[in-house]
Amino acid sequence: MNRYETIRRIKGIGEKKETLYHRLGIFNINDLLYYYPWDYESREVIDSLDEVIPGDKWVVKGTLMDSGIVKRIRGNLSITRFSCKGEAGVFDVAWFNIPYLKNTLRKNSTYYFYGKIQKKFGRYVLENPEFKHEKEGQNNREILPKYSLTKGLTQKDLRKAVADVLDQKLEVEEYLEDSLLREHDLLGKGDAIYKIHRPKSKDEVIGARRRLVIDELVEIQAGFKYFKSLNKTKIRLNVDREDEGKIEALKSSLPFVLTKGQQEVVGTILDDLKKRKRMNRLIQGDVGSGKTVVAALAQYIFFLKGYQSVIMAPTEILARQHEKTIKAFLEPFGIKVALVVGGMKKNDRKAVLEGLKDGTCHLAIGTHAIIQSDTEFFNLGLVITDEQHRFGVEQRSKLMKKGSSPHVLVMSATPIPRTISHALYGDLDVSTINTMPKGRKAIRTHCIKKSRLKKVYGFILEEIQKKRQAFIVCPEIEQGENENVSASELYKDLIDSVFSETKVALVHGKMRADKKEETMGKFSRGEIDVLVSTTVVEVGIDVPNATVMLIMDADRFGLATLHQLRGRVGRGSYESWCILATDTSNEKSLERLRVLETSNDGFEIAQRDFELRGPGDYFGFKQHGLPEFKLTDLSRDEKEIETAKKILDTLVDNNKTETIEKIIQSFKKKIDNID
Repeated sequence: MNRYETIRRIKGIGEKKETLYHRLGIFNINDLLYYYPWDYESREVIDSLDEVIPGDKWVVKGTLMDSGIVKRIRGNLSITRFSCKGEAGVFDVAWFNIPYLKNTLRKNSTYYFYGKIQKKFGRYVLENPEFKHEKEGQNNREILPKYSLTKGLTQKDLRKAVADVLDQKLEVEEYLEDSLLREHDLLGKGDAIYKIHRPKSKDEVIGARRRLVIDELVEIQAGFKYFKSLNKTKIRLNVDREDEGKIEALKSSLPFVLTKGQQEVVGTILDDLKKRKRMNRLIQGDVGSGKTVVAALAQYIFFLKGYQSVIMAPTEILARQHEKTIKAFLEPFGIKVALVVGGMKKNDRKAVLEGLKDGTCHLAIGTHAIIQSDTEFFNLGLVITDEQHRFGVEQRSKLMKKGSSPHVLVMSATPIPRTISHALYGDLDVSTINTMPKGRKAIRTHCIKKSRLKKVYGFILEEIQKKRQAFIVCPEIEQGENENVSASELYKDLIDSVFSETKVALVHGKMRADKKEETMGKFSRGEIDVLVSTTVVEVGIDVPNATVMLIMDADRFGLATLHQLRGRVGRGSYESWCILATDTSNEKSLERLRVLETSNDGFEIAQRDFELRGPGDYFGFKQHGLPEFKLTDLSRDEKEIETAKKILDTLVDNNKTETIEKIIQSFKKKIDNID
């Protein structure tokens, strides 16, 4: 048996079971070795049944006192029962609808039974327990792996298959020298894989996991180093004093003074463009920190040097918002800005595409419609994606191919904790706008019980009388089995009652795109007073006149989403409020909501959200085009991230080219396999 043979080589896996393993992504022996347990089950042999709390799971050793009886209870339901006696006491074991066990288990034979212990009619009983003969052996405390399953496969199937492979003692390639293993107190690769599947103690699980986590992190960091090495470009911008003077003139024309954070990021971009490598930079900033004007200044720099730019936004309303803002900044300086979105009139789209192709149009702003095959650029030098995590890998790749190794800027209003930023955007340099524009008022946030909603509705009506507007966001579109407020039902209730004299509209993700954009556009123009919605308003709607954000069942949302929703208000000069309505009694949920009550700092909130929810909920790795971690938890593995970096640096410093190449090839193979 070798690691790359089909799993059919394992005894007990035939054609039918092979198909089930394929569902889990297990095609060969190697896949099975790297199919790690998600948890472990500690099985301890109980000394005395009198110590048991009914409902707990234990291992009980007992000898069968009889040959068992099969009793039909009703219809097709039967029960097979045996009486047992052991050091722990007298007890029964029973199985439903498995009558053949009467011929499998033998009187006077001794077995270990594992399952939930109940007390019925004064007797202890284990119903449907797992069992094995005493000859198979049993430690007083055994740790068994728990694997993710698919219908048709059991834990017993996976454990047996893995055990059969481990017993073959197959060689696993080790890429770390003994000196590195000793320096960082790491298990060997083969030892770690063995112990992650077959640990004898909790410490062995910890040691095995640590080594395999570091392997995952070394691989992703090596992959990012490789991608950075490819960041070469023919587009090198020599920004001279004349250009710098024009840039300062644009800054002076703005109706506001750039913040210190904005100035620093613009300076960093200028430094990037003087180098011989392609700019590949993430600009992250809190809601309202002014990323768009930084993007506009970058586009102006490329315009001065004869290059075109493009911005791709996740929604049409955000694209239109960018067009309106950037046009006001740049058109007075001779830059022609064009919008490319779905549903454009044929002649309008044709005119825009001709302008992009012949170079008379300098800047395109659009949605995914901009990556269609008929879109060509005369001389594309800068690609900007806004809220990149909302685009698929293929979409971003298509946009990049519209130019010849164009420079890249990524904008994100979702602050990313340092650890996840390093993992998700390891191929990008990161800049942070950490200062807010002057005059921006903090949004007052309050968490309330739903019994106080009547007062909140009254407050919203008061704001509407002042010609202000409000959002009401719900977690669901339609009423489900739970008691959460749905957007559709709430909308109907409000227009029939408290807001019957108010202009109210509904928007959600299942609406036709054009209808959704039309409704949000009307709200932006002040034609609607109250917008009832789902989280479709989280990004890309700028209404300075909106002063109230009411979020129903706020405990259903993550902190980052709540902060983004809160950022839809407070964008003008008026005092604004965010009301979090919830009836939850879950202390962890209330703790999350209290973070919002006490902080308006998006980076602090993002870090707390990351810690409370973990990376699996915070960002999906697949949509970023990255292989998903099997074991790494970025919220708790910071030390391992640093250790992985040190190991990779050592490999580079010691010219371990062949080793690094193997790691990179493994990383690239995983990326190629992402759907």
